[in-house]
Amino acid sequence: MILFSFLKYSFGLIAALLLVLATCLCLKMRSFQHKALSGKGVVVAQQKDTPSSARANVEHWSSVVRFTAPSGDTFRFVDKLSSHPPRHRIGDSVDVLWLPRDPHGARLDDFPSLWLNSLVCAILGGVFLGFAATAFFGQRFLAKKSIPDLTTLLRKRSP
Repeated sequence: MILFSFLKYSFGLIAALLLVLATCLCLKMRSFQHKALSGKGVVVAQQKDTPSSARANVEHWSSVVRFTAPSGDTFRFVDKLSSHPPRHRIGDSVDVLWLPRDPHGARLDDFPSLWLNSLVCAILGGVFLGFAATAFFGQRFLAKKSIPDLTTLLRKRSP
């Protein structure tokens, strides 16, 4: 029973933290979208990312995007999301969002660049919430069911 208590509280806490994080990321991205200017950009290069320890033999690429602000200034940024194979080809036209006060912090205006972090946190939070619910209801089920322990069984069998 102690194991169920530990699991339900620890998984419940992890679920709550992940779901709060997902909500905060969503709100931050909605605020960014509301304040951001939009425009077109062009993929001018692919930047090879340094390999992570888990996938050291696989090359991941991030798009380098150039866009022009309404003021006429040209900016370049590297997409924060890398992939294998690259998501875009050099010369592709892409939608870009940027804050007027921080054009170097621009992002691609597509689902993975904007919402993937929130989605992953929400899915993981849901999985941990499922584990916590299973531990909670499993503990209640076992508590209601009278399962005799070994000493009770032995006393009934002895004459």
